[in-house]
Amino acid sequence: MKYDIGDKLRNPNGYPVAQFPRGSVATANRYLKSANENMPDIGIVIIGRNEGERLRQSLESVAGLGYPTVYVDSGSTDGSAELAKRYCSQVVQLDAGRPFSAARARNEGLAVLGRFAPNIHFVQFLDGDCTLDPEWLAQAHEFISRHERAAIVCGHLRERQASANVFTQLCDIEWQGDVGTIDACGGIFLGRIASLKAVGMFNESMIAGEEPELCHRLRSGGWRIDRIDTPMAVHESDIRKISQLLQRARRCGHSYAHSYHVHRDSPIAFKRRNLVSVIFWGALLPLLVICLLPFSAMAAVTALSLYLLLWIRIYFHGVASSQLTRKLSALNSSFIVIGKFAQFVGVIDFYRSLWQKEDFKLIEYK
Repeated sequence: MKYDIGDKLRNPNGYPVAQFPRGSVATANRYLKSANENMPDIGIVIIGRNEGERLRQSLESVAGLGYPTVYVDSGSTDGSAELAKRYCSQVVQLDAGRPFSAARARNEGLAVLGRFAPNIHFVQFLDGDCTLDPEWLAQAHEFISRHERAAIVCGHLRERQASANVFTQLCDIEWQGDVGTIDACGGIFLGRIASLKAVGMFNESMIAGEEPELCHRLRSGGWRIDRIDTPMAVHESDIRKISQLLQRARRCGHSYAHSYHVHRDSPIAFKRRNLVSVIFWGALLPLLVICLLPFSAMAAVTALSLYLLLWIRIYFHGVASSQLTRKLSALNSSFIVIGKFAQFVGVIDFYRSLWQKEDFKLIEYK
């Protein structure tokens, strides 16, 4: 899919959206000023699928804030939709006739929110396995209101009971990020609705990685993504086995392949570097080792030692830049190296579905 940056950004989902010319930030903000100021200008969209007790905690974290709230359910079988009706203004149960995805859930949630609360300017997206910090929205709203070029503002996300096991520790490391203007964020953020609509919202065909892909289109359109130095939410991954962590890595590989495929013809080949890295470490280097082994064991071992060099590079980068302890950095480095193989499986998943013209299926780890 080609993007004509500056003239228009084509909607990744195929339905009509506002087309803003170059200087779209000013145009979108003029639109914002036309809304009725008497209504709250923040709405909340929560998405979930079989989150159980985690969803109840998520819903309770926003129930008393006084903002219009929509819960969108993607085929839960644990009574999530019925639970949400006790807390939310509207509950949406997605039609199973179309593939489920977090991107689709957020898009449809915002559409419903806009119909019954048309005067909101900003939307807080929240996953059903996360609880929102009670002070977050006030600080995020103050920031995004002062910075007209800010399309998205996020804060610090932490893992609940991060020290419970090595898997939750790894997740907690993953959530850490720099403060300031950033390239991308995850799915929990406060967004400026006009800017999100200007680029066509989330790409609903993506089963993972839809947030960085949206951020890429926003930045290409002249918008900013910011992280402020304040707590935003607490996440509960409920990961207890290495197989669950590898499923997350597999999903990550799928997102790299899909993101690159969507933007393969654009001037900036989005996620190409990540995809090349996965293919090299997850497939080409193992193939090289196997091919060298019958002819020279020494050459095969030398090629294999590149994994050790990769581990060492990630380890010292983690200690130096992320201020991780040596133990946590070693743990993180080990998983990143091992995860390359699971990521390559995700790449295969994407291209197989693309070749067979099948819908992309959710890769779940819970």
